[in-house]
Amino acid sequence: MKKYKLVFILLLWSRCGFSSVISTLRPISPEIKNTYSLTQFETIIANMPRVRSQDSLGVCFGFSSATVVQHYACLEQKSSCNPLDEMKEISPMSMVAWANPNDPNKRAGTWTNHSNIRFSGLGYGALGHFALDKNNMTFSESCYPFDQLANRYSDDKEAIETIVEKLKAEYDRFKTEGSTCEECLLKLVQKDLGAKTTLRDLAIGLKQKTFEQFLYTAFVGSCESGLIAITPPAKMNMFPKQNETANYKELLGEIKKVLSLGRPLILDSVCPYYENNKCTGGHSVVITGYRSICKKDNPKDCRDVLKIQNSWGEDWQKRNDDGWLDAKILLGDKPFSEGAVSWLTPQ
Repeated sequence: MKKYKLVFILLLWSRCGFSSVISTLRPISPEIKNTYSLTQFETIIANMPRVRSQDSLGVCFGFSSATVVQHYACLEQKSSCNPLDEMKEISPMSMVAWANPNDPNKRAGTWTNHSNIRFSGLGYGALGHFALDKNNMTFSESCYPFDQLANRYSDDKEAIETIVEKLKAEYDRFKTEGSTCEECLLKLVQKDLGAKTTLRDLAIGLKQKTFEQFLYTAFVGSCESGLIAITPPAKMNMFPKQNETANYKELLGEIKKVLSLGRPLILDSVCPYYENNKCTGGHSVVITGYRSICKKDNPKDCRDVLKIQNSWGEDWQKRNDDGWLDAKILLGDKPFSEGAVSWLTPQ
């Protein structure tokens, strides 16, 4: 899969990144598929948003949350989810701030306060849903043209490094001297990075505590013209519930139940890789289907298969049987804690 050289690659390594070790996100082998060739039951969510790539940016949780919110909006409004113009497509980056709490006691941020933004560490799509439950407002892709930025600098690492260095220098100068050339910054983010940013956005960004917060505010800003109201208001559901746990059978049963209602689910805390029998990294994906495959000569001998929409791009999706994975390998055989999966329904 093509990895773009984004601004944020230079900042932090991610919990949702790529690795050379053996992945649990792999399709069922041809040998097993030939043995288990009888499909007993299948349910697939229709009208899903387009498959996107987070590239090397550690925001899988923002992409998974945006995907489920987008499907919710399309389902409730009886509209097509693919294709969408940038004024109607929900920005994954707008969900990133919500997926990291401003205050652990409050659990999630709000769309008016992105002071909690970071591009690594723990982030959960479920928290993005929790925030949406309270706000019912998000930003469109027109506010943060992620694909445009990625494509523009896909093969020019040196150019993007130079721009980031200039942005960081101006931000640091403001923090140490109390002043900077805001017009110079505006030129950088508007002309060189293609962001729809105003001087007001930059002024707010410069007051943020970290360079990451500044970048997020500078790119997204207030962008009031790109706000999307989620109607009807969405309710966040999760399983297991607070202070509860579930085993594999219970979790799979809940996933099948929600899918049968036409709702995709976020699966947080996925272990994408194992190295020396130890989990490395973490990931968040969207579950969009379930299938029971059985042996033709023994229909009672079956395997559970889940379909996921991953944020590693269309190439990954095509190479991995369109996301059909062995449920036991994907989920693992372990106790599942609060919010392992989450989904949206009307309030």
